[in-house]
Amino acid sequence: MTQAFRAAKVVILSKELKLIIMAHAINSKTARTFTSEKSKVQDSSTSTLGLDLKKIEFNRFGLSAIILLSIVCFSGVAIGLGGMVSPFEVGIIVAPTMAVLVSVIAVQPMKYVIGFSLISALVNLVICVVNVAV
Repeated sequence: MTQAFRAAKVVILSKELKLIIMAHAINSKTARTFTSEKSKVQDSSTSTLGLDLKKIEFNRFGLSAIILLSIVCFSGVAIGLGGMVSPFEVGIIVAPTMAVLVSVIAVQPMKYVIGFSLISALVNLVICVVNVAV
């Protein structure tokens, strides 16, 4: 009787253990689902500039054309206002402009394209102000 009792006790304990494991698996799956939903809610992707990155990615082709046109024209204006004085100034103007061009051609995420274009616009503005003021 004691061996049968021990065998029954082992079976009962193994069933309880299976129930505990199943309950843990259900809870962890629920927790995983909850965290994935939570990350989806947090992934509405507004950048530090307050731009909705999903809408920007959706409108990639139109924005890329506008960004390229404006940055290249602004770089041409910076070159025309006296950026040709030294090769160093030409390099300063061309480097961020090429970074914008390469990031658009390489189909980088739009946050990088916008970042490079802001850097390029800032550099071009500084070159224009320095060359006009001098």
